[in-house]
Amino acid sequence: PKKNDGLGIKDIQLFKEYLLGKWRWNLFHQQGKCLWANILKSKYGGWETLGRAKDGHNESIWWRDLKKVCRGGVTSSWFDKSMRWRLGEGEKIRFWHDK
Repeated sequence: PKKNDGLGIKDIQLFKEYLLGKWRWNLFHQQGKCLWANILKSKYGGWETLGRAKDGHNESIWWRDLKKVCRGGVTSSWFDKSMRWRLGEGEKIRFWHDK
């Protein structure tokens, strides 16, 4: 950081993980509501499979990176540690599979 006499250059890897976390959040909340989320669900299985899916040959680099965020990439699954579930209607929670 500049305040510590640095150049003000961000840690690119950390910044990339935060952006991918934002994509994961949007995918989780937009599934079934918008076209891009429905396309990703039909192609890759949607947000439910992000942490468990094996790497496929037809996946984009972006999707593979998104899965790394879900598995705990560089920052040890910071995304999952900062999330809290709220039951509501129960349509997004799989009782026997989700932690």
